[in-house]
Amino acid sequence: MGGTNTSLDQYGSDGRPELHEGLIQKGISKATIQVRGYKHNPAENKIRWLHDQYDKLWHTTENDWKFIEGLTRLHRDGQVLLLNNGPDRYYYIPQGHRWLVEAFDPDLDKLQKAGLIRRPRINGEKRERIMKRTFWELTPSAKDLSDTEWSGDGEGDMGEGVVHRLGVWLAYWWVVETHEKLDHEYHANVLAKRYHRVNGSVMDVSVEYTNGEPRDTQSQELVIEVEADSRHVEATDTDVWKLCAQRRNAWIFPTREVLVDVLQEMSFRGYTGLDESEIPETLAVRNHRDTYNHRLDRVNGRAPEAWQSMMYHPMQEVYTYALIAEDLREVRPELFRGESKESRGKRENQE
Repeated sequence: MGGTNTSLDQYGSDGRPELHEGLIQKGISKATIQVRGYKHNPAENKIRWLHDQYDKLWHTTENDWKFIEGLTRLHRDGQVLLLNNGPDRYYYIPQGHRWLVEAFDPDLDKLQKAGLIRRPRINGEKRERIMKRTFWELTPSAKDLSDTEWSGDGEGDMGEGVVHRLGVWLAYWWVVETHEKLDHEYHANVLAKRYHRVNGSVMDVSVEYTNGEPRDTQSQELVIEVEADSRHVEATDTDVWKLCAQRRNAWIFPTREVLVDVLQEMSFRGYTGLDESEIPETLAVRNHRDTYNHRLDRVNGRAPEAWQSMMYHPMQEVYTYALIAEDLREVRPELFRGESKESRGKRENQE
């Protein structure tokens, strides 16, 4: 990398992707990579070589890498066990990332300029806080630095940002509490799943159940799609058609503003039966005599023409992250404040 200007001021706040791509290409083609003691594993070789180059170019420290690894685990698994000098403690993605910064004290400015982290965005606008919690986004370059499986059945999508992944985890924990646990009384098998393929389409979250009879086939009690913003209209349009084949569906949005934008656009396209005057931005989500879901339910009797080619109503229930979190705080408060390893063991035994 001789002659490369590595001044931190050279790069923008989101880093420079071609620098990282150049490192990858150079790293995996180096014949000397095995001579330097790396294991004979191409994927691990690439990761270790990239770590080595970032250490040289950006003077990354062990604490910087621990922070990146913590972000990775929270994004991928929704939780992380922090082994510290004090009691071992579980942290969960709804807590945000402030505690992770406090635990490892990484150089956030350096990591941003190196193109490894950035602030999340909603509708193109940077957001330091979501649900009043601080969050950081892993860039594609940062994801390359882990052997974590990011894509595939049950894994989600490589391009998923932290806003979308947070919504998926909230939705998953929510349906576990509101469907999986409660419905076991009536069904032999009830299982909440993330990124499960249903009728040929992958759903963000689904609840599958059977009655336990020998000939009984599996069916979906509920399917959920998380819409992280309202700018990707064509992708949302695709989700409409995915969900219109399901008997019961729900949509979850990060903010009320995104919810309103999507409802208005889908109404314009003839998918909800609502018109713009029926979707005021200030309409309550809950604890109000006329909520979004009440209005959606009320228009089911006057279906627009698009519904003639749909099996079920494409937009039946809508929620925000804050609304789902409100429910979860009552039954799973540890998701928002963490818990000790001992407390978690006791909780799991009770369940």
